[in-house]
Amino acid sequence: MLTKTQRLSVYLARMFWDYLVFIAVFIFSAVLTVKNYNFFKNVNGQFLLLSLLVIWFFSSKIAGLYDEFRSRNFGYELIGIIKIDFIISISTIIILFLLKEQNLSRNFLFIFSLSLFLILIIEKYLFRKIFRLLRRKGKNLSKLLII
Repeated sequence: MLTKTQRLSVYLARMFWDYLVFIAVFIFSAVLTVKNYNFFKNVNGQFLLLSLLVIWFFSSKIAGLYDEFRSRNFGYELIGIIKIDFIISISTIIILFLLKEQNLSRNFLFIFSLSLFLILIIEKYLFRKIFRLLRRKGKNLSKLLII
């Protein structure tokens, strides 16, 4: 079996890449839908991103997105991503309404939700392929001694 440190490293790596993808997709969607959008000057956009990251953290914990994934098929992870993407979309609508943000519109929401969903699926699939390749090379293997 993987040691506690190795499991923690895999958990943190998966979480780090998801957050990185999330932030990149958010900024990309905002820049694509709003002319001259400057994320660093838009306080509402920063608050929205921070709020969505917190919501992502808790909803991914509830959905079990970062649980041991080697024993589960890809469909389980796909369903978790669908649930979390739906929660993020509804949260985005609510937060944008409460902030009365005029710049980030329905186009932003559509592009953000769709691209987040697609890129996360690709990322999760690539992560599985990388770990499968590592296991073939003798790394990331579970070892069990029966006496």
